[in-house]
Formats: sequence, C-alpha cells, structure tokens
Amino acid sequence: MSDYEQGTIYDALGGVPLSIGERWAHFHVRNPRVYEALCGRARTWIGRFGRRTVGIDTMFSGVRWEIALATSDPHFKINNSYSPWYSRWIMQNETDLDGLFELRRSEADNADLGALVRHAETLLRMAEAAT
Repeated sequence: MSDYEQGTIYDALGGVPLSIGERWAHFHVRNPRVYEALCGRARTWIGRFGRRTVGIDTMFSGVRWEIALATSDPHFKINNSYSPWYSRWIMQNETDLDGLFELRRSEADNADLGALVRHAETLLRMAEAAT
C-alpha cells in the first residue's frame, strides 16, 4: 500500500492509525493478484516437492519479481510484514494448501483475518461510492 493509500484510509477512519493487520487487509483487498500469485507458487511447490513445508518468504521473493515485471506502477511494494498474514489467510482459505507454510509466532495468530478483510472490503466500497 502506498503512503498515499495508507493516508487516505487513515483520513477516512478519522485519523485512527491502522494496525499491521488492517494495513495487510487493505493491501490484500486492493491487490488480489498478490494472493493469487502466492497460491499459484505454493501449488507449484507442492507439484515439485510434495507436501514438504516451506516458508512463505520463499514465495514472496518470486511474487515480487513477477509483479514488478508485470506492473507499470513504480511505487508498488509488498511489505515484508504482510507475510505472516498471507500465510495464515492462504492456509485458512485454500484447503489444499493448509499446513504448507512454516509458521512462527505472530500477531496474525490472534487476529480474525476474515473480519479484517470484510472491513477492508467495506471501506473500499464506501470509498469507491464516494468518488
């Protein structure tokens, strides 16, 4: 999420700072190709290596490269802090990928990821309706 987008969301919420989980959810909602690319790479991993676990950061590097080549936005970035959120969200929503990623303890462990994403989707719809 660019500084501009983060500032816009910050302003829309009345100056309330966003948590890392909220920033991840807003980024995720605005950039579905990141989720799709991570899932694609994870499935490729399984096809090549079987169900051997892997760290999601391995996937992040490849996805950054793919998207950097495909986008015309020079400011597009995937925050490293989003990796624990993506690993849990993917395993929660893609049954064939459940248990694939190695996990370390994270703030994402105690978060209601679905609620964060639904809230981000609502804010995005409101922002689009206001323009």
